[in-house]
Amino acid sequence: MNSRHGAKQYLIFAAASEKMLASYSYRELEKLLDDNNFLIYEHLIPDEITDQYFKKYNQANPEYPITAFDNVNYCLAVKQ
Repeated sequence: MNSRHGAKQYLIFAAASEKMLASYSYRELEKLLDDNNFLIYEHLIPDEITDQYFKKYNQANPEYPITAFDNVNYCLAVKQ
């Protein structure tokens, strides 16, 4: 993780009284979820999150773009 981005993420999570408790690779997450009868339905990396959720805003406001955090992915899991 880029230390500048990591420090920024830490400050934002701390301000929200949230802690980053763990970090998983895709395979580790997939196994953990499978062990608990869940399937990964959707998994997005930062570039995909930015494109899916912030694209219209960024097109309308190119001087103030929003991007997803580096090394923070989105995962939607469903119960099997």
